[in-house]
Amino acid sequence: MIKTISSNTPMAQSMYPIDIPVINRLAYMVSLINQKATGRPEQFASKIGVGKTRLTELINLIKKSGVEIEYDRTQESYLFAQGKKYSFQCRIVEKS
Repeated sequence: MIKTISSNTPMAQSMYPIDIPVINRLAYMVSLINQKATGRPEQFASKIGVGKTRLTELINLIKKSGVEIEYDRTQESYLFAQGKKYSFQCRIVEKS
């Protein structure tokens, strides 16, 4: 089953400005994690075009939406906990 990570959660809105490059980066991160193809933290950061500090911020943003992410040293990849798979979706919603 694929679960959805939404970028319009209150926590995501208050913690990090969600703009098109960030949305694309988060979607790519989720894809790489699903494929178990992130590599070591330095490699993952390079693949998504950020530094290690920014990578940590983005991983924490995903975690704050309720998704468990862990790093597996044996597989040298970040993984979603319990083998779960996720998709990343973004919606534009009307503000009241």
